[in-house]
Amino acid sequence: MISFRHASRCFIFSSRHPQPTTVVNMMGARPGWTCPPIARVSCQSFVGGSSAAAFSTTPFSDFKGPSFVRRYLQLLETRPIATKSLTAAAIFFLADATSQGLNIAFSGRKDTFNWDFPRSLRMLAAGLLLSGPSLHFWFNLMSATFPTRDIASTLKKMALGQIVYGPTFNTVFFSLNAYLQGETTPEVIARLKRDLLPALKGGLIYWPLIDFLTYRYVPVHLQPLVNNSFAYLWTIYLTYMASLKKTVLQA
Repeated sequence: MISFRHASRCFIFSSRHPQPTTVVNMMGARPGWTCPPIARVSCQSFVGGSSAAAFSTTPFSDFKGPSFVRRYLQLLETRPIATKSLTAAAIFFLADATSQGLNIAFSGRKDTFNWDFPRSLRMLAAGLLLSGPSLHFWFNLMSATFPTRDIASTLKKMALGQIVYGPTFNTVFFSLNAYLQGETTPEVIARLKRDLLPALKGGLIYWPLIDFLTYRYVPVHLQPLVNNSFAYLWTIYLTYMASLKKTVLQA
């Protein structure tokens, strides 16, 4: 089993071709193989340490854009896990706010404003502690396992996302959310039997095209941001599913 802590594969990105062109052995550089100073990925950056060159193809001094965007990109490089986690937390919170707002708007009770703030806090925590960190490691693992961006590698990443990451994330998400609402283990299992399969079916419709574009064209350090941006709409659906009443167990 490959340990994230000891993973030290380096990827070399050229300025013209963002995909890696040379791979160094996962457990250490081979004799005679070196990563040039530009765009070197250290093992620290793989697990979220500080590395100003990690996954970067353009020096920040050359970036011509709004200062807040430049600052955000710098934080992605120097504090990747924290930045991605806070971004995911904000997206999950806004998605839940949208979901609750839509529920109020379509319920016909516009004069009654009943905000479920604990629910919003649970969604914020899910983004902060679950989605953000897990996507950071998942996308880096996929890039390390399949370093090229050809069609075959992209399809493999997509398949693993649907087979491994999606079911795992949804199972943990629904389970933790239910436990935090005070549901018992039998009730959590009943909820999973009711809600997990529809969520996975919905994911098969929503995510494949997004995953293809993300894996194929987006630099790995920006992939969690792109994924979470598209996840805004998906999370509206997930928070709705997670907020459904618990199932009634048969006596």
